[in-house]
Amino acid sequence: MEFNVKGIAFSKENLATISIDDLKIGGISPAHLFIFIKEKPFLMLRAGDLITAEFIEKYKTKGLSSFYNLPILNEESKDHFVQKFKRLKSSRTRIERKKSVQEIYQKFALSYWIESEESFLNFAMATYDVFYSLPDSIIEELQAKSQILYARAILGASIAVMSALMDDIDDFQYIQDLYNTAFVMDIGLIQNGDFNYLMAKACEFERNHPGTGLSWLKSHPNNTYEADIFYKHPEASLKIAKKLEEHFHYPETNDYILYHHEKTDGSGFPQGLSFSGLAYNEVYLMLSDYMVPFGEHVFQARDGYEVIKKSFESLLKLEDRYLLPINHLINKWKSIMKWYGIGEELKEENIFGEEIEKIGEAS
Repeated sequence: MEFNVKGIAFSKENLATISIDDLKIGGISPAHLFIFIKEKPFLMLRAGDLITAEFIEKYKTKGLSSFYNLPILNEESKDHFVQKFKRLKSSRTRIERKKSVQEIYQKFALSYWIESEESFLNFAMATYDVFYSLPDSIIEELQAKSQILYARAILGASIAVMSALMDDIDDFQYIQDLYNTAFVMDIGLIQNGDFNYLMAKACEFERNHPGTGLSWLKSHPNNTYEADIFYKHPEASLKIAKKLEEHFHYPETNDYILYHHEKTDGSGFPQGLSFSGLAYNEVYLMLSDYMVPFGEHVFQARDGYEVIKKSFESLLKLEDRYLLPINHLINKWKSIMKWYGIGEELKEENIFGEEIEKIGEAS
């Protein structure tokens, strides 16, 4: 019998069982977890969700010893990324680090730049396991107050890691700080309550049409409260990050949070900085912010292509993309992903001749 629960399609034959004692508290769930009541499935935890002590205790108290699970994570793929990041951390020379980065490029491109069976959960869990160093209370608060912002934190932080690597950054500690900075860049949206429908709609307006989110909120007289939170959330998020400085190697990385809504012409907020006032690395969070939708994400097989390639293509089609000071980063992504995703085929066919040879040398 086929089921579809909250966008997750499966049959009972697809499911395995997992002991509740085998779930790692503080870890990310590698599978969708279900229970059946009178042959009807109920989703208890999604793949990609945080496994909390409260979750385990709640269902142990109810007498559950196991869940049905629909595995999404490919352990081999995740471990491949983990090992490359660990090698990056332990490498003593720039050449060794560059080799690790190039291997990450290739695996990432083959998994998510061209269509494959890979779920983005593989990369998201790898980056979380390797880089996340903030208190558990931060990720727990995001998940408890907003599944949308939780999903964006998991996805956006991992994309920020790739943006740094694309820009020839191979300092492990810096990349770790960037990951954790990206993780909290929108946490200011939930400090005065839950992230509500109006703010989610305004944020998606902003993502699809840069510069319109705040004006949309202000055009509705009853949205004054939400407009104030929206406008001030970069500063509110930075304030929270500053309280966590002991968890960062380079605390100044937190300042990037202030810039993810600035615009090329100075029309952004909160400081109205133009492109000339921003360094290249200060806009790494911006690409993540515009690639990841303000919506819940259900991890599934083959979703990686949607998360990365399709989202990147949508970013390229933005009518107002000229307002985003990230062209240099977009060009880095395009050249490197094309080379490592389909470069060998193109090289063999010599479609682009010398031009693609130069891209390969540059990467």
